[in-house]
This record gives sequence, structure tokens and C-alpha cells, in this order.
Amino acid sequence: MKKISYAGESFVTSDGVADALLRFVAALGANHTSASVEIPAVSSSEEMELVQLVVGPTSEIVSRPDTSSRPVSSEPVQADMRQAVARLEASTDALTVARNVVYAQPQRFAGYDFEGLESL
Repeated sequence: MKKISYAGESFVTSDGVADALLRFVAALGANHTSASVEIPAVSSSEEMELVQLVVGPTSEIVSRPDTSSRPVSSEPVQADMRQAVARLEASTDALTVARNVVYAQPQRFAGYDFEGLESL
């Protein structure tokens, strides 16, 4: 389990969610954009709660091991954590996948000579 600190607040979540969140925030920064995310967290009574964050290039997030909490044993909570990791990873992949650049040939317009531009 890891404790995430953000905007003066903190919450505990799984190692996978914490790591996926940091990778996503780094990808957002590289793309100069921001996003709203919903992260499953574990409350002090060991129940799942949802934390909503707006993250982007200037987000200052700290993740550190949380030795005071026990690993989540509830299967529904573990399933929610796995789904959150999958969503964050898919969002990160969408930001980091290389895209092909398509070059188009200049169109010929009546009355305009493009011949001299081809050497540029």
C-alpha cells in the first residue's frame, strides 16, 4: 500500500494504482494537458472510497510506502483497484503512443504555379 499526498491531503491506495497514477501524471505533463481522475482509496476503517483529482503538468504528487495500513483483502476492493490501474494505463498509453504523420501532396489550383515551391 502507498500513501499519496496531493494538494495538502493524503490517501492510501494500492501500489499498482499509485504507480499508474504517477505514470499518467508524467504523461500528462509531457503532453501539456490535464485530466480529472477518480482513484479508489482505502479509508482508515479499511473501506473503499473514491478520491477525485484534477491532475496535470504542474501537479506535485508524492507517493511513499504506507507501513501503517494492511493490504486490502476484500475482493471487490481489489477488483476496483485493478480496474483503476487498467484505466490509468490505457489513458497513459493514449498519451504516449507514437502516431504516424501523414504528408499530403500539394493540390494544384487553377491559375497558381507551385513549381517554384517544390524546391523549398
